[in-house]
Amino acid sequence: MKRRSIYFNVSISLALTLGSGQTFASAFGSDDRISDESSISASSLFPSGSVTKAFTATAAMTLVEAGLLDLDEPVYKLVDPWLKAQGLPSMLQLWDGEPHIQLVTTRQLLQMRSGIPDYDDELIREFALEHPDEDFVPLGFISGVDKHFLFPPGSGGSYSSVGFVLIGWILAAASAAPRWEALDQRGLVEANSTFALEYSTFAGRGACSQYERVVHQYMYRPGGRNLAAGRQQDDSHCTRHDQHSWFDNSHLQATPIGEQPIALGSAEACCAQADRFQGATYWEFQRGSAGGGVCTFYKGAAQLAAHWPNATAGMVDVSVSESDFIDLIDGSCLNGWTMGNLAAAPSDLTRFYHALLDEQSILSAASLQQMMAWKPLSKGFSTGTPYGLGLMRQTMQIGVQGSSCGRLPDCTCDGGQCVWRTANIGHPGADYGSTVMLVGHLPSLNLSFAVATNTGEQPMGINSTLGLFENRNLIRSIYCELFQLAVAMAIPSGAPQLACN
Repeated sequence: MKRRSIYFNVSISLALTLGSGQTFASAFGSDDRISDESSISASSLFPSGSVTKAFTATAAMTLVEAGLLDLDEPVYKLVDPWLKAQGLPSMLQLWDGEPHIQLVTTRQLLQMRSGIPDYDDELIREFALEHPDEDFVPLGFISGVDKHFLFPPGSGGSYSSVGFVLIGWILAAASAAPRWEALDQRGLVEANSTFALEYSTFAGRGACSQYERVVHQYMYRPGGRNLAAGRQQDDSHCTRHDQHSWFDNSHLQATPIGEQPIALGSAEACCAQADRFQGATYWEFQRGSAGGGVCTFYKGAAQLAAHWPNATAGMVDVSVSESDFIDLIDGSCLNGWTMGNLAAAPSDLTRFYHALLDEQSILSAASLQQMMAWKPLSKGFSTGTPYGLGLMRQTMQIGVQGSSCGRLPDCTCDGGQCVWRTANIGHPGADYGSTVMLVGHLPSLNLSFAVATNTGEQPMGINSTLGLFENRNLIRSIYCELFQLAVAMAIPSGAPQLACN
């Protein structure tokens, strides 16, 4: 992954834990890009966003096993006395008298089936930028959420991080923590096992800079903190010719805004001309019979309309400057508390998933069975994804070179084309300045994996010689390479080559 780190100008940390329990970890890139004197290490901690949800669910199940929490009892019965002891309104009062809130259970919250909407992401992002010295506390998420339910509790599935803030209150009430700040998240995760987190912290109030080994995190924000100085379309440039940005033998369906004859040259010349057309988002070169051709420029969204042997199309990319990235190291690291406050090294994440799902040494088999009782999300973000209790079940698919799967499980061949399709159990996460989008456990290989980067939300590079779309190819470019490494380590002999570019 080192060459990816250099190419995209981003820091990458990764780890793999095999079925034997052996863990391999590595890290590449600098930490503070201003001084450029510090480098990350395999023990550097990355704010991991929603990766936290699997840990929060695990903490809840430890309380269930201890007889301190009933997953199917209405939440208000446990939480209301805890709120009252702090002089806070009841759940019904916080929900403006909406009676559905008194039907919500912990199981529904853990499985995204409560019907409670999610928070306003843009509002929280702006708060983080405008008030870097303040924490957006749990009560703020509860008070600010839309109190109209998306559906009656239990009748559908919709992703809600606010539900996991409520679970934090449930954990605090069930474990007799007098206030939310006193909740011992680490202690609950480690309670029933010899497993211990080595390079992790569950952040509380205050800046990320106060936590040892937490990396600098970079949020992409055109123009930095000054919206008026945002990047303009005339900063656009031609994308490089690669499989992600050019479409060979294709005709576009879009809104044309101009044409340019190309007497000599080819698609490269057409792409270069795109910079001169204000507002152009796509270009298309149609080759002539006697050389050269016609270049057409389009505005807005485009679709591939037809196979066209004499045409090549591509995007007009947006330039990226390092000044477009804001370092969040001195901002709040609370990140929604129990919905997203874990900062961890990938090696801790892989060891956690190994202990939870492979060794099954953190929770009982009965608890794991409940956590993996999948129900699809039916509305909003990630519709159709099977969701358990703080865990997702996703299917990875990667092509295999040649006409044989070798010893790779979950791999099939049809007509000489081989494809590896396998289940991944885990929970990805992203903060505004860091991501752990590749993480989980592959039951077919008894292997856990994690990759963290120090750019956020849509993991991308900071390479100013590339465009925005090209930089956003970061995860796609390391996806197959990571799993080729995983397959090779899990199957020392007889592993096929994956079709990585």
